[in-house]
Amino acid sequence: MSSTNNIRQDDVKQTNDKGEPLKRCKVLDTQGNKCETLYVNDSSTGNAINHLLTDHEISKNGKINNKQQTLPAILQV
Repeated sequence: MSSTNNIRQDDVKQTNDKGEPLKRCKVLDTQGNKCETLYVNDSSTGNAINHLLTDHEISKNGKINNKQQTLPAILQV
């Protein structure tokens, strides 16, 4: 068995019932558990970005700070 096979063991190609390729999220939570959510891999990054944003609150700028004040809240002060 080559070293490449050892490294990519968990990267088994999966498809949904429509035959669309799926990817599995590997983001770790604060306890070190993998998310493992499957999402459609349609050759764009949209589904992955949406999953990261909605389920993990991760944007292109990093983790979203929910305690940060919004602009309307700042303007009312």
